[in-house]
Amino acid sequence: MELDVNGKKYNIKEYACSPCNEFPFYINVTNICNAKCKFCSNECNKNFGKLDLNELESIIDIVHKKISRFSISGGETLLNCENLEDLLKLLKKYDPRITLNTNGILLEKTLPMLNKYPIESIQLSRHHYLDEKNNEVFQTKTITLDKIKQLKSKADLRINCLLIKDYIDSKKEVINFLESLNDTQINQVGFISMMQVNEYTKDNFINYKDIVNEFDDEFMLTKKMADQDRCTCDNYVYITSTGKPIFVYFRYTKKYQEGGRSLFYDSAGLKEGY
Repeated sequence: MELDVNGKKYNIKEYACSPCNEFPFYINVTNICNAKCKFCSNECNKNFGKLDLNELESIIDIVHKKISRFSISGGETLLNCENLEDLLKLLKKYDPRITLNTNGILLEKTLPMLNKYPIESIQLSRHHYLDEKNNEVFQTKTITLDKIKQLKSKADLRINCLLIKDYIDSKKEVINFLESLNDTQINQVGFISMMQVNEYTKDNFINYKDIVNEFDDEFMLTKKMADQDRCTCDNYVYITSTGKPIFVYFRYTKKYQEGGRSLFYDSAGLKEGY
């Protein structure tokens, strides 16, 4: 699909997760982060990177009928709440699907503001079911599992967990993670093999296929997808010991630097993205 946006052409390719002439639109609301994860591929800095919302609105006006969803990310999205709320006010007028990514450190504080807007899902990064182990990964104090259980979110709360050696790295640890969510509103979890962006990710890489190859009756396969040799995704349903169903997906993006499958906007402007 070729798009002409304010005189510049963008070529968006179909892929397995978006096969029907639509694409996700990614918006990086800030470049800073309050965590120090060793696996991070973002070049986080001390610049909030304020968005030009007038320019963004002019772009969305042109392409919004082809957007499948808006995905808000960072840096850490909840660090710049004034900028974030201005963005949410803008997106609300398009009646879109909106997902928001966060490490959750500020989620309890900012949830009353987020609940005012039509956010479909909040994607919470959490990489271990034990609070102290999760803190180790982020190298800072994170939201506790008990606090997550108390959250009252209008949006679906979902978890994205990286598979990391000595953290969540086996079928047993995947099950322990899922069982820890019994008393939460969370019913979707993604387990993701790390993209190979630095030495840490290479040294601590876990191939999700080694884990799912051990699955038996407790995991019900629902779908497998692949975008050529670029990325793969396996989807399951897991029923916890209390009878709670959790939708689980496993993903690995091998060729992460190949763009052209979406649009991406940040303080530097518009470009082709993931």
